[in-house]
Amino acid sequence: MKKHIVFLTGAGISAESGLGTFRGEDGLWTKLEFEYYASLDCLYNDTQRCLDFYNMRREKLAEANPNRAHQLIAELESFFNVSVITQNVDNLHEKAGSTHVLHLHGELTKVCASADRYNEAYVEEYPLTVPLKVGDFAGDGSQLRPNIVMFGENVTNIVKAAQLVKQADAFIVVGTSLVVYPAAMLLDYVPRNALKIVVDPADIPSCDEHGYTHIRTNATEGMEIMCEELDKWDCLCDLDNSSNLDYCNSTGSVMKPHDVWQMKDAIMTVVNANGYSVWDLRQTARGFRVELNDKIDEEAASLLCGQFPLAADYEGEGKTGTVFVLYM
Repeated sequence: MKKHIVFLTGAGISAESGLGTFRGEDGLWTKLEFEYYASLDCLYNDTQRCLDFYNMRREKLAEANPNRAHQLIAELESFFNVSVITQNVDNLHEKAGSTHVLHLHGELTKVCASADRYNEAYVEEYPLTVPLKVGDFAGDGSQLRPNIVMFGENVTNIVKAAQLVKQADAFIVVGTSLVVYPAAMLLDYVPRNALKIVVDPADIPSCDEHGYTHIRTNATEGMEIMCEELDKWDCLCDLDNSSNLDYCNSTGSVMKPHDVWQMKDAIMTVVNANGYSVWDLRQTARGFRVELNDKIDEEAASLLCGQFPLAADYEGEGKTGTVFVLYM
């Protein structure tokens, strides 16, 4: 069964796509007028100004594209069960290819009814380049509005988010701090033994307090580093989760986690030295399974088998290339 990775993403992941952050030093929420424009008070008492604020944001989103951080999260679906919980109202995760995205604060690509924002019957996609204006009506006859959680409204999806987090084998925070509520309350639902990583350039003292590995850089660079950490974690995913992790090889001797990583590096060295590349390398009950990006004939595969640091068998063709099984 695939391991379940839950991402919590914030404004920092979309900043590299040209969408400004809101709570940073130069963020929009440092400007009091924007905090007013995004409130129920403005929606009901100065409706067109509120709509114009969101029209501006919708127009900017129409020009934005996912960055490498979004793409890496989407690509992980090939190897893991991936859920994305995002505080962002953009659609960049979806555009990058992520298929399980939960928006805590709503979506700029959708509109709803002012009379009842929570009535799904009146929630619909709306072109980003078409401005909303006073006199545009929802199906119930009330003013059409962005399907966004405004100041003064409840974040109802926090309950669904907590259920996802409770099922996480790994919980990874990208581009947001661990202190902004209600999202910060999700930390209370992370399983004790889950892998926990934060990718964010800011100083976050609570990382140590909550047992998180802090990759202190921007989202794109941090996701590259994080994927390497996930690779190591996946290699060990079938091992005991106790503090004394070990693995018995075919001779009965014990391999510690660092030995497993070294063996994996040794396998990669052989593959790269022969001019091939790996699509998938993972630990199994028997040892390791290696699948190349390359399809090579049986004679070449047999020669490669003899170079691996473990006893290896040629298994034929896999999804993308030649498969080998290596025995501990």
